[in-house]
Amino acid sequence: MAHPGTPSPVTFRHLGSGVPYADALRLQHDLVDAIAEGRESETVLTLEHAPVITLGRRANPAHVLLPPDILLEKGISLVHVDRGGDVTYHGPGQFVSYPLLRLDQRNLTPRGYLRLLEDAVIRLLAALDIQATRLEGYTGVWTRSGKICAIGVASRRWVSFHGIALNLTPDWTHWSYIIPCGIPDKPVTSVEKELGKRIGVAEILPLWREAFLEIFP
Repeated sequence: MAHPGTPSPVTFRHLGSGVPYADALRLQHDLVDAIAEGRESETVLTLEHAPVITLGRRANPAHVLLPPDILLEKGISLVHVDRGGDVTYHGPGQFVSYPLLRLDQRNLTPRGYLRLLEDAVIRLLAALDIQATRLEGYTGVWTRSGKICAIGVASRRWVSFHGIALNLTPDWTHWSYIIPCGIPDKPVTSVEKELGKRIGVAEILPLWREAFLEIFP
């Protein structure tokens, strides 16, 4: 049952680039407790990760195509995580955002929250003149060219964590080491591929804030 109350203003925190996955996850866990206990306001983290392959709760290890020691030689870590979804890559050239919201105060189920996150990404991409949508039966955001944004979420104490990974200008070599999201027959695309030009995180940040607050006022 949702608890009464009005969410506090959302705080946006940009953590920069090259953020180790373990550091960001530890921060999220700390913030979940602080937000649930009213010691922190709802927070949206944004960042670029150091290269990492993550496996969600239902991930098939066979969707990682290289052994961990070879991945480490290539500078890519491998982490099992507590979000939904399968195998995902994060690294430079990818915009990551982890919203930590009070789902109880917003009267949101995790599934309903997931759909609204997709809406926020679709709005962000529309601001870049990229037409994107959902794909029936799949999580994330898609263009005609393929999946442009992976989404995987979790919640604890009615606070959401994990979030979105929007491909801007990623290193496609790294993507060849996995079957993205465990979907072998669906291509992956990026903002750069869609627009024919590079768009950096600095340009995305204000657009994401605007789109996010339109969906989660």
